[in-house]
Amino acid sequence: MKNSFPTNFDFSLLENPEFKEDSVREEIIHPILNELGYTASGQNRIVRSKAVPHPFVKIGSKNHGITIIPDYLLQVQNRNAWVLDAKSPNEVVFSGKNVEQAYSYAIHPDIRVKLYALCNGKEFVVFSVEEFEPVLRFPVRAINSSWADLKWLLCPQSFKKEAEKLGSGLDLEFVVPLAEEESTIEKEIGVLWSNLLNVEEYAEVIRFKGQLLAETRAEDSSGPSWYELYRLKNGRYAVYYSHVHRGDYGRADLRGVNAWGEYDPPLTEEQIQDKYPALAKEAGIIRIREFDPNNLR
Repeated sequence: MKNSFPTNFDFSLLENPEFKEDSVREEIIHPILNELGYTASGQNRIVRSKAVPHPFVKIGSKNHGITIIPDYLLQVQNRNAWVLDAKSPNEVVFSGKNVEQAYSYAIHPDIRVKLYALCNGKEFVVFSVEEFEPVLRFPVRAINSSWADLKWLLCPQSFKKEAEKLGSGLDLEFVVPLAEEESTIEKEIGVLWSNLLNVEEYAEVIRFKGQLLAETRAEDSSGPSWYELYRLKNGRYAVYYSHVHRGDYGRADLRGVNAWGEYDPPLTEEQIQDKYPALAKEAGIIRIREFDPNNLR
């Protein structure tokens, strides 16, 4: 993030009752959106206060013309990508009615996006329509420490048109961020080979930058599987998984990097411990719990 914001912003202004939602928009949200790569015109566009009819409200036997208006609709390649709602500094943006309101914008038939965000000047919170808890939450004062995660989720390069994959549709999908040129790792994913006539062979190379932390192997009645744990930039984790199914076909995947254009946030240390305990043990990040004997029943 450029040093002009938020370093030079006086955050004590947020305690002034005259610093309201319109000030949050102009002084805080607008610079963030510009830095992410959105502008008032072009393919990656900021659409402000887009009015859409409310499709769900009917009182008695009459339809009432209720309109809902999200503060910002962000478009990538001229297609809807995500929505952002601005609030006053004294408003709650991580739970309650404000989150429900922003969620209603995201799922509206005229918008239909997977991510929505709220900002009150003090906090910036990002949600997925598929999850209850925020996928990212940080104090705006400390935006520099969370900037890589925010950009990974919401910059235009993190989206692509579903139409490129399916030939039609309105939604945007996530794509794996491009790795840096130096020290990249290449992993082939998809169905790598097949002896089954009804399984189409498919392969794709994903390039990323990471440090190999651990490797494990497991086997069950369906066949052997291999796992590799990588630490990506900014402390993120990704797991490379490959499996041979009873000698019929081989399949591989890279988890935690949006490899298939679906929402797949980076794996946290806790998720590694829960989902891949053997990898966590091998990498030395096994969970340690301490119990107070006085509280045991």
